[in-house]
Amino acid sequence: MIECTDYERKTLERIVSAISSSAKEPYLWRKPFYEIDNNLYFSLATLNTPNYSLLVEELIHDAGYSSKDSESLLKIFIKEELSEANIKYSFMHIDLTEIESNSIDLSNNLLYELNDYYILIEPICYNYPIESKEIDDVIIKIGNRTYDVADKVTFLNNKLNDKGIIPLMVSNYNTLSSLHINNIPVFDFQLFKNYFLQGNLETFK
Repeated sequence: MIECTDYERKTLERIVSAISSSAKEPYLWRKPFYEIDNNLYFSLATLNTPNYSLLVEELIHDAGYSSKDSESLLKIFIKEELSEANIKYSFMHIDLTEIESNSIDLSNNLLYELNDYYILIEPICYNYPIESKEIDDVIIKIGNRTYDVADKVTFLNNKLNDKGIIPLMVSNYNTLSSLHINNIPVFDFQLFKNYFLQGNLETFK
């Protein structure tokens, strides 16, 4: 591996370690290398047709990044992509740091003002779900977060009472895009961005 890549031995060892396992029931799609007695074995199926999202997730976790860290990065990415230089339709970013609250945390949210309403964005990141249990866990996570989003909408409605607020969650994957829980929709970023590019709510459907 050292001969066919530009990585140092230490870096390669860290990568291999992140996608290796010695568990009794290994999850080979996430960790394709299986360690037995200091020897590494691998599954041809998971290496021939890998799911790169799963492998990258293992590297991110091994590097110490949490879902909260990923959501902070997703927020930055959304804000940069929705800059006025990239979008031709009229809208305005509202600085939430100017809205004081002792009980509601808006530090990782984005608020945009359009002609007739505001859009409140709640970035949410989760591991790419494959197994039914993983899908169920993600749906539960999203469902729990909708209550927080609802509280934020109530708070902001009291502060900004000139027009309505449309809340939505923007996720790092499109797996559950267009899902609605407690009247709050979930969209992957590209689908959400299409609304700003097209200027038509029909793109949400």
